Amino acid sequence: MNMRPLNQELHERAVEVRVFSLVAVLILRAWIILRAEAWRLLFIPRLSSLRKMGGIDPMDSYERLRGAARQLRADAQTIDGDDLL
Repeated sequence: MNMRPLNQELHERAVEVRVFSLVAVLILRAWIILRAEAWRLLFIPRLSSLRKMGGIDPMDSYERLRGAARQLRADAQTIDGDDLL
């Protein structure tokens, strides 16, 4: 059984989730450092604005990551673990 495509899927989803998380944390830190709550007239920062950043839906990406990990685990139990590498 060829596990490479599933490994790639898991890796791609993990990178997507990680990059999104890092960017979101940087934005949140910038809001805190720049005291964004004081900008009421110019801009009101909202967490919901981070929901879809750069066309990535973090909840959907995380769910696909979990699905790929579940599938890889299920497949790994049916074959020799050396085939995964």
